[in-house]
Amino acid sequence: MVFCQTWLHLHPQCLPIHTVCRQRKNVPHCTREKRISIIEIVRRYLKVKEYVTKRFKELIENATKKDLEVLTAIFEGLKSEDNAKSPYVNRLYHFEREIKDNTITMTMPISPIVLNSIGITHGGVIATLIDTAIGTLANVTVAPEGNAAVTTDISVRYLRAAKGGKLTCEGTILHKGKKTMVLEGKVYSEDGTLCAHSTGNFFIIPRPQS
Repeated sequence: MVFCQTWLHLHPQCLPIHTVCRQRKNVPHCTREKRISIIEIVRRYLKVKEYVTKRFKELIENATKKDLEVLTAIFEGLKSEDNAKSPYVNRLYHFEREIKDNTITMTMPISPIVLNSIGITHGGVIATLIDTAIGTLANVTVAPEGNAAVTTDISVRYLRAAKGGKLTCEGTILHKGKKTMVLEGKVYSEDGTLCAHSTGNFFIIPRPQS
């Protein structure tokens, strides 16, 4: 078969090799000039794999103890079978969730990968935890069937430095309309101290077909 160079996978309009890959108005990417064979795909894959392997070897040889801790955390998240279908951000930060009675609890460990330059949890990571938690709640328990909820804006107020072994975000529903929703998220440190408070607005859209 031949492949569309733009997408690097089998294109619906691509025909068997040695045939013409017809270009249609609604398939602008699939042209004869952009067709490449599976042999070329494999060659490129091997080249990228060789480059990544080489760079990774160099990184390991020069890594500090903290570097190795970060790499270990990344690999543990990527190889987890339970999170195989989760977004990479969930696996990178090791988010774990529990949803009950229209409330979500999402936790994450505090590891070197989430710390800022002064040794506390980065504010952007906390915002990501909140957005992921309340966004998950919106999509799983709030949005009507066949629809999805997307963030339109989120406001985060940081109250305390986030320290300890893990963070916990508790998300609840404040309002649900036909087209919009408002949710609240609170982040607590391991000792129960409230570190951040947030509200997020979400817009309901038809769920994209996968």
